[in-house]
Amino acid sequence: MNQSYTNLEIIIVDDGSTDETPDLCEHIATTDNRIRVIHKQNGRQASARNAGLKVCKGEYILFLDSDDELQPNCCEIVTKQITVSPDFVLFGFNVYKNGRLLRTPNPGNAIYQNGNWEIFKKHFKYLMPSPCNKLYKKSYIKVLFDESCVYGEDSIFNYANLTEGTVLVAIEKCLYNVYLDKEDSVNKTFKEGKLRDIIKGANIRVNKLTNIFDIKNKALDEIRIEALDGILEGVYTCCNALPQKTAIKELEINLNNDRVLERKLTSTRLHLRPLNFFCQNKHFKTAYIYCRILGWTIPKARNLRNILHKWAHTGH
Repeated sequence: MNQSYTNLEIIIVDDGSTDETPDLCEHIATTDNRIRVIHKQNGRQASARNAGLKVCKGEYILFLDSDDELQPNCCEIVTKQITVSPDFVLFGFNVYKNGRLLRTPNPGNAIYQNGNWEIFKKHFKYLMPSPCNKLYKKSYIKVLFDESCVYGEDSIFNYANLTEGTVLVAIEKCLYNVYLDKEDSVNKTFKEGKLRDIIKGANIRVNKLTNIFDIKNKALDEIRIEALDGILEGVYTCCNALPQKTAIKELEINLNNDRVLERKLTSTRLHLRPLNFFCQNKHFKTAYIYCRILGWTIPKARNLRNILHKWAHTGH
C-alpha cells in the first residue's frame, strides 16, 4: 500500500486463517480500492500463491510473504527494468534477525539471454529458488506452484518455468526484507514428504540446467554435487528430526526413486568428506543412507557400524 509506484493490483490471500485475520483483511480492503481479498480453505503456501495467480489481472506479478516486507521503492525500481521485456527481474534480499541486518545477498547487475551459462551461473543461479525476489511477466508463467509439495515448491516453480528462450534481468539492489524471527517457519521444521520434495527439486534443477545449457563435465559435476549436498542435508535432518520408524519409512520410500546421480561423478573424492564427518560424529545411520545415495555397495552386515567407524579413522 505504501509503494512509491501506485499502479498496483494488491491481492491478499487469506489461506484459511483461524484468528481475526479475515476481518482485518476485509477492513484493510475498505481503505484502498486497489486491494482484493481472497478467502480460501488452508492449502499451504503453494495453494495460496496459485489462488492469487488465477485471478490477478496485471501484466507483471510480484509475491510477498506475510511475514516479510518490500522496500517502499521496490515496485518503482523493478518496473523500470522491463524495457527489454524480460521474463522476470531478479533483485536482492535484506535478511534480518532480531532487528539486525545479517546479510544482503544480491545478483549484481546483468542481462541473461541466449543460454549463456557463465552469466546465468554468476548472476542468477544462487538466487533462483525464491519467487519473492522476482518481478515475473505473467505470460512467462506456464507452470503453477506444485500444491502437493510440503517443501521446496519455490525452486521447483522457478526451474519448471525456465526455458531456453528465457530472458532475465538482474539488479544488485536489495528490495525485499526477509525476517528470520518466526520460530515455526516452514523452513525450520521437518515434515513427512520433505525429503521427497528435496529430491524432486534436485532432479528438476539438474535436468533443466543440463538440458538448457551446453555444460562440460566439470560444471556438470558441480551441479550434481550441489544437488547431492541438498539431498544430503535433507537425509541428515530426516534422520535426526523424525521418530526412527518415520525416518526409515521416509528414506526407504524416497531414496529408491532418486535419479540425481545416475552418472558417475568424476570427482568422487569430494563426497568422502561428508561421509567422514558422519562417521566421526557417529551418525552411522546417516552415513549408511549417504552411501546408498551415492550408489556405493556396502555390506549389509551386523558389524556395519564397526566398518564405518574404522573407515572414518583410516579412510579405507
